[in-house]
Amino acid sequence: MPPNDQRPREKYIEENETEIRKFVASYLSSVLVEKWQTFALVDQILEKYSVMNTNTTQAIISNAYQTELGIFRADQASNLSKSQRRRLDVFCQTAAHFIELDAIKAKIAKAMKEDAVDACHQATMTSKARKETDATMNQSQSSTSNMKKSTFPTTRSTTKRRNEQKNSERKKQKALPETIEERIIGLYRTHGAEQQMDVSKIHTSSEKGSFVYRLSKSIIKDAQLELLPTLTADEHSYLSEISDAKTINDADKIRAKMMSILCTSISPSLEFIRTALHQMIILSIDGALYRKSHGEDWYRINVYANMYDNIFLMTKGFESLRAEMKPTIAQRATRSLRGVDPNDLRLDFIFQRIDGKVVVFATEDKNASASNSKIIKDEQKCDGLRISMLEEMEDRLGFEELIDEVEAITAQWHGLQLTIRGTKKIGGVFVHYTKKICRIPADLDTQCATFAEYLMTVVSLKRAIMLNFCRCQVMTETRKVDMVKFLYNNDVSDSPDREKSEDLDDSEREVMQQLLTSRNERQLQNAREAVKDVTYNDTILIAKDWQFLTLLSLLPNASSISS
Repeated sequence: MPPNDQRPREKYIEENETEIRKFVASYLSSVLVEKWQTFALVDQILEKYSVMNTNTTQAIISNAYQTELGIFRADQASNLSKSQRRRLDVFCQTAAHFIELDAIKAKIAKAMKEDAVDACHQATMTSKARKETDATMNQSQSSTSNMKKSTFPTTRSTTKRRNEQKNSERKKQKALPETIEERIIGLYRTHGAEQQMDVSKIHTSSEKGSFVYRLSKSIIKDAQLELLPTLTADEHSYLSEISDAKTINDADKIRAKMMSILCTSISPSLEFIRTALHQMIILSIDGALYRKSHGEDWYRINVYANMYDNIFLMTKGFESLRAEMKPTIAQRATRSLRGVDPNDLRLDFIFQRIDGKVVVFATEDKNASASNSKIIKDEQKCDGLRISMLEEMEDRLGFEELIDEVEAITAQWHGLQLTIRGTKKIGGVFVHYTKKICRIPADLDTQCATFAEYLMTVVSLKRAIMLNFCRCQVMTETRKVDMVKFLYNNDVSDSPDREKSEDLDDSEREVMQQLLTSRNERQLQNAREAVKDVTYNDTILIAKDWQFLTLLSLLPNASSISS
């Protein structure tokens, strides 16, 4: 191998601490706070620099990360939104512990090993290159080198070449449309029908890496269709304890701890968590959840009542209905359910306004032994129901342009598995998707983490449902307030809504149309501005990814950021 083809010696992290700090500072300032990924940052550092010693490298990265986070916080905190500042606080408080995680240490150790292999490979190639003095030897060495490369362990240099090749191939791929609406319309043309499409099913059934796969994935991600974990600091603390429990005895100790809290001093969500944990322990001891012969009523009484329905209690202004209840939107729903008699439409669980006028959420139940055909039938029923819920929201909003700000949510039980589905209307297309799938484990002895994830999902689901309802209400009320102001500031006889168009000449009609257009545009703008402020309060920590959940678990005092 000729000397001019040799791979240049990498810079070592241990010898370039100042550069590492600059690299970290550049990352923090160039990436939005809500998109920070510490794992990705460490990967980028290890991609650019080599490692001599694992512990020293870990210490240098940790020091640079903590220092630059502190500087960023001091300089930029005042320019960030409230949610960004809360997220920044979490990163700052957990920086030292996060870099010390075994997962980070493993990344550094792997990089050091690959660097050692690269160095060995480089030394071997250099030595051989010096001995090659004629063309014959060069040709011979070339064939030998090719043979050895085929059996040589994967190194960081070969990994880089592969990544460059992948990036090159990715650039050649067909570009995705820029807006979400354009992507949805494009996907609907090939995979939709009757103004509907299921983007989750399209994504899972398409070939990985294909245009359809990338298109559906981008819609799910950019339209934020999946359910985000949303917990208070106290909820996260207890769920972390449950997740870390190894046996049913460990879980029982957590139950005893939670049961010692007075009912007047505990939040509704924590009340749900401790009630569900209590029931889960009872069912685990009995072993009843291993049997699949139970009917739907058994699941409703022994499982769903305490481990699902309870989360919807104690919600002022709302009520929950159980067992084959007829929704108030049954007449409308049948328009989406093709040929279903309104009197035949029944739902297993309904969460609605206490006046019965607005169905906010619904669930269908099936026992574990139910056939797939029955599950599919329920799924189709819920798809149609969500369309009806969106149509009802659209009527309340008054503008079809606002409907993409909200979604309709339902859920499906199949024994112990819960599938949460949603629908949004974007670009005139009803887009169905799966928000989350979780399950209740058969026992707690080895599956406490699974149960903790289930509890986190249900608590987050309730919050997503209520946030969605509030968004719709705020936009509706904003429009009503605008109408009242308009009538107060204008003589009713001069209102552009008066039904005297037959007495108007062309110029007056044009003026009336301009007034109507101006008013509608103002109402739309006001509603969109108002809904931006509808978010979770400061006590809710939103984890948009699993890394952030890890950060939350590392907080030295989680309650310090929940005020």
